[in-house]
Amino acid sequence: MQVNMTKWAVSALVAMTLTACASSGGDKKPSAQATEQATTPVQTNVKFDSYAEVAYKCKEGKVLAMYGIKDNVVAGVQVVHQDIQSPLMLRTTNPKYNEFSTSGRHITWTQNLASPADVKTAKAQGLSRLVTGKNPDGSAGVGVGVVAGNCDVDKAMTAQLPNMKDEDKVKWLGK
Repeated sequence: MQVNMTKWAVSALVAMTLTACASSGGDKKPSAQATEQATTPVQTNVKFDSYAEVAYKCKEGKVLAMYGIKDNVVAGVQVVHQDIQSPLMLRTTNPKYNEFSTSGRHITWTQNLASPADVKTAKAQGLSRLVTGKNPDGSAGVGVGVVAGNCDVDKAMTAQLPNMKDEDKVKWLGK
């Protein structure tokens, strides 16, 4: 199954619009708060001012990330890895990383802390998700599964992304 980048962009816009309609409350800035709050997505109106697309080479393969920027904060991201497109993930209040999550789906993308000006050069910790399984004692357990980790920016590809056709982006992901 191939990723249709046009479909990806349209899906991102639809997801952002639906999220904006469903959200309430004003924008919150990331701050140092209790550990349990550090993983809670910020409730925000997701109407981004601009976007930045970044190509990564990770240990487990290539990733394309489309970051949404709002009020000079990297506020959301949607990623594509292999043939799988993530839902829109919103910025959490984690003060140490640009961390984005879909709490209901338990998917997280973590990037080294970066401003909008630096988002295209910051390495990413990667994409992870919650997984269930059994603990050594046989009881049910939950853990974090790395989908794509240790992600370095592919600077040459990132520079080309604004002028590339969607089908060429898909080809790059598949190489």
